[in-house]
Amino acid sequence: MASFDDRKRAVLEGLASDDKDKSRAGGVDAPIAALIDRINWHPLFFTTSSCAGRISIFSESLPDDGTGRDNGGALTVGKKTRTKKGGDWVYVSHETGVESEVLKNVKEYCTTMEDGLLVFRYEPFILALECRTPAAAQLLVACAVSAGFRESGITGLGKRNIVGVRCSIRLEVPIVQAGRMLVTDDYLRFLVALANKKMELNRQRTDTFLIKFIEQVEEQNVQTLSELERSMLFQEHLSSDLSPDGGFGEVVSANGARHFQGQSEKISSIDKEIKKKLSALKGRQLRVLARLSILESERLPTAGAISAGQTVEHSSSHQEDGDVCSNTRTVKPSGRSKRTGSAHRRKSSESEARPSTINGPGKSDGCSLPAAHLEVRGEPIERLHCWSHSTVYTTEINGHHSLLVYGGFGGPGPHARQGNSLVLDCLTGELKRLETVYTQPPRMSHVAVVVGQSMVVIGGRHDPSTCLGDVCVLDLKTKSWHFPEVTGSHFLPRHRHAAARVGDNIYVFGGMNLNTVLGDFYVLNTSSWEWQCINAGGDMPSPRYSHSLAAIGQKLYLFGGRDARRAYGDLHVFCLQTNTWTEHKGFGDLTPRFSHSMTAVDKWLVILGGCPITRHGTDLVLLDVEETVSRRIPLMQTPADVLLVRHTTTLVGTRLVVVGGGAACFAFGAKFNVPFSVDLESLLGTDSSRIMTESVTGICSRQEELSTKGTSLANDTHSDGLEKRTWILRLDKNNAKVGKDALKQLGWLDQTKKPQVLGEGLYVAFPITEDAALYLQDAGSKDISSIRCKRLNQEVIQELISKLVATGGEVVEMQLAYDAHRPISPSVILETDVSKLLQEAGLPQALLEELPKRWERLGDMAILPAGSLTSSSWSSIGPRLWTVIASALGSMRIARQAPVAASKTRDSKLQLLHGESGWVEHRENGILYCFDATKCMFSSGNVSEKLRMASMKCVGETVVDLFAGIGYYTLPFLLKGGAKLVYACEWNPNAIGALRHNLLVNGVQNRCIVLEGDNRLTAPKGLADRVCLGLLPSSEGSWGAAIEALRPGGGILHVHENVKDTSESQWLDYLVAALRTLSISHDRHWEVKVVHLERVKWYAPHIRHLVADVQCS
Repeated sequence: MASFDDRKRAVLEGLASDDKDKSRAGGVDAPIAALIDRINWHPLFFTTSSCAGRISIFSESLPDDGTGRDNGGALTVGKKTRTKKGGDWVYVSHETGVESEVLKNVKEYCTTMEDGLLVFRYEPFILALECRTPAAAQLLVACAVSAGFRESGITGLGKRNIVGVRCSIRLEVPIVQAGRMLVTDDYLRFLVALANKKMELNRQRTDTFLIKFIEQVEEQNVQTLSELERSMLFQEHLSSDLSPDGGFGEVVSANGARHFQGQSEKISSIDKEIKKKLSALKGRQLRVLARLSILESERLPTAGAISAGQTVEHSSSHQEDGDVCSNTRTVKPSGRSKRTGSAHRRKSSESEARPSTINGPGKSDGCSLPAAHLEVRGEPIERLHCWSHSTVYTTEINGHHSLLVYGGFGGPGPHARQGNSLVLDCLTGELKRLETVYTQPPRMSHVAVVVGQSMVVIGGRHDPSTCLGDVCVLDLKTKSWHFPEVTGSHFLPRHRHAAARVGDNIYVFGGMNLNTVLGDFYVLNTSSWEWQCINAGGDMPSPRYSHSLAAIGQKLYLFGGRDARRAYGDLHVFCLQTNTWTEHKGFGDLTPRFSHSMTAVDKWLVILGGCPITRHGTDLVLLDVEETVSRRIPLMQTPADVLLVRHTTTLVGTRLVVVGGGAACFAFGAKFNVPFSVDLESLLGTDSSRIMTESVTGICSRQEELSTKGTSLANDTHSDGLEKRTWILRLDKNNAKVGKDALKQLGWLDQTKKPQVLGEGLYVAFPITEDAALYLQDAGSKDISSIRCKRLNQEVIQELISKLVATGGEVVEMQLAYDAHRPISPSVILETDVSKLLQEAGLPQALLEELPKRWERLGDMAILPAGSLTSSSWSSIGPRLWTVIASALGSMRIARQAPVAASKTRDSKLQLLHGESGWVEHRENGILYCFDATKCMFSSGNVSEKLRMASMKCVGETVVDLFAGIGYYTLPFLLKGGAKLVYACEWNPNAIGALRHNLLVNGVQNRCIVLEGDNRLTAPKGLADRVCLGLLPSSEGSWGAAIEALRPGGGILHVHENVKDTSESQWLDYLVAALRTLSISHDRHWEVKVVHLERVKWYAPHIRHLVADVQCS
């Protein structure tokens, strides 16, 4: 009997062969190709058969007249023919079913069928595979079951260890018998819809199976393999580590702890055989790619330029982490002879081959630019082998011109998603890792923009099932991450979106949310950290992802991208002043592309690379948006086999620096680019001082605002974007905060204009209303009774006026930029809309005093303070009141706060006013918290303490959280702090359910053990490096359990307590003495001292929420 290796080799050869296998599809189903490849590359497994899941209609007795049917499922047969043994397929789809096709095929079949039974089926994913050892089989079954395939099991042990992966979400319904329909058309449509739902559930499970296989089999079980199995496992990562003689050098294992020298004869033999087969396969693939390149180089009609009588077929594929990019477009001439079609294609090819006859600035046609290789030293250059990362330009880190590269997929050794930051010095070529306060979780396909001294990161994804919508900020001076609380419109999680910065605003368009292609448009104000969904007019771009966005002046330019059907070559322009989109058609038909880069350089848009990959893939395309002139400039001396897909281009002076990019080359691993640069100065024919140093992160561009240094208030300068002269209050920068707050409370701040910094940053000009200007110009002689401010009494108004006068401000006229897109305060919208309701209901406007000035936001739920809108008069308006409030606050649900129950479990008493469910999904500090807000308490006031716990250096530590709740501190320890294992103690059933859910959705369930019940009974003993006691008003009842949980050598306690502000020192003394006594009683004679005291917030008047960090040693 052949050995496991021989059988596996035969299977891999079959998969690599151009010949079809015996299955109906002739090969592996596309939806599970990545999963099958991953399993087959593992040395312990290989697949023997598989099916992604299918919707089918099967005839158990099929007439056959020899006409057959095509792959789409259509069947034509005659009535009086012989019966094909076993039956045949009337319709098959490995994707979701299409109602019209199902009905059509069933109707056609009914007209030809005299006997037999037609059955509608849905069959889920099924996989059979062989395992090297029984232990490996058990491991795989456990992995499959955890992914939802609960009917999986081992079907044979001994000489062959066979595992079947399957589940039971099947469907089988007879629909036709002897040519007579057994069900109605509506019921058949219902069956299709039901099968589609099952197909979606099936797809989720297969995606989860892939993730579980990586986590549970590939990553976490390497240490359990035998020496032989380890050696084989590392073969897939050794292509870059082969020594010159073809043998193996030193290889580092997945945990970095073991080295392996040399290999056994058997493994070397297997390796040579595999390399021989793969080399042959690679040769065939390269020949196919060469033929495709020739076809793609011919210019094909764009979506808007297809001749009458032509049909366009699109086939596309995309794989996220192993980025296989292809986009095939076939134009089929209809009603035209082959000769005519050939002539048409030849003419298109010739027209593209001719050089552009567009006059560039001082440059002739046919010029080219050399690419200069970047010499990198310091960290290995393999750290820059990545794609779907971000790159920004900065001088804040080391004072030099530097590039900051963050995230992406790749890296040295086994390729994976990255969460680290790298700094590349553009002057010296030195590459080094940026050591931040703590390392972010891996992230890719995000956007990053520099604003001031910070890098703002938006969205991306952690893994194929976790799409992100958070905002993370890296302070480039302090090298610390922080996570602002972002309010405003609901921003859907997304990846592969595009962003551009203008001033303090970051504009974001499109992207993907799991399998949904987005076409929404948002602006994030980085001063107020508020999202606003832009309802723009004009010709809105269609939904897309992997496109580019850049800013020039007061306009945004969006180019390319793709959706589920095709790639785009359109250029759209958004005017910030008119709030409208237009399609720019002056450049003619631009080649469709996605996963490219676009950089704004002065008045030019510089486009590079993208998919589909053509022979002009390394050419620069330059678009002059002022003169409507375009050029295509070839790049010479580019690195060998450069693949400009999902790279980044960043402008440093006049040099365009290209970092990363590449793709997964099927079975041959990943292809990454080396960094290089292109000098644009000679091409653009302009002095380098005119080129703004812009930071472009592949699909993100940065535009600095024009400096206002030395601006004189007396000057009457005219420029674009300036309104007519308006009143401003000029304040010293030290008084700006006090003055602005007073102006806002009085309603005197004109929020349609932008404040401006004057006099080299010494002064701030705040736009004010005309009423404010008239009063402040002669404040000493005016009566405050003339000030109309219905919310403030006379005493408060007088106090605010006194503050403004004390600032020593000056009221003058000047020109300020008009801020057409400044988000209107939700408070203003709320008051305006509710005021209209009161007027319609005939209720007094005095009820507006009950409107909340502040509210809390949890996911899509706005939580009003206790006491808001409690007057009985509001009930006369009815449910419409809550609908209006929800719309004004940008929320789906409205609730009212209530005191937490004074019980041991501290249950929430939140009152839901609008909406059906209290379940919320709230992201804070980059962590997703899901819970029922009407049952579980959540304090947003503790955000700073959660962030502090997240920044604790607890990598490799065991942590015990005695009051875990829904995971307030457990999740930060795991996701941000890097804890090896957390024991989470909790006795509230509602909180326990949410905690388990949160561990799962954040992907850390394997590193947390949930202990239900009283922590004084359930908490572990003698194993913790750190214990968190996060209970208010006091955690003293569990101090003894905390002492017992620490290791014999001691550790850290984080003790929470509500303490009167005048009694802090007394409480600290009591705490130290009590803990010392408890440690002695447990025979642990530790030194106990408080190493830090954190004042989290005011819990009540004169009562502070404190956290004492206590060192026991």
